Order: sequence, then structure tokens, then C-alpha cells
Amino acid sequence: MLESTSDSESLTIAGEIGEYINKAVETLPEKQKMAFTLKYYQGYKIIEIAKMMNCKDGTIKRYLFTATNKLRHELKAIYN
Repeated sequence: MLESTSDSESLTIAGEIGEYINKAVETLPEKQKMAFTLKYYQGYKIIEIAKMMNCKDGTIKRYLFTATNKLRHELKAIYN
């Protein structure tokens, strides 16, 4: 079964957005990137990430908050 043009275009756009997001995540400082990846890509809970990274859960929350704000700023161009 062939995909319609709109389905193909949607997949292309989704792929391009995914690449843009991955590039933005790569620009994060290492600890923020690790916390963000573990939480949002791999689905770990904050307390689990804190144990893995050997720090307090409040620290992980701060990393996630800061990372999210940086990514929001970096990615605002694709939402305009």
C-alpha cells in the first residue's frame, strides 16, 4: 500500500523536527543532558535518576528545569 503525499510529508517533517530536537539536546551540559535523556527518552523516575547520578532528587529537578528552559529557547524557531 502506498502512502499518500500528505503522510509522506508528515513523516518527513516529523523526522526533521526530531533531528532538530536531538541536536538541541546534544548542546546541553552533560549532567542536564543525562537527566533529560533518562527522564524523557528512557522513562526513568526522578528518584531513580538521582540514584543513578548519585545526587539528590532536587538536583535532578533543577537539571530538568534548566534543560527544559534551554531547549524551549533553542526550539522556539520551529514553533513560530
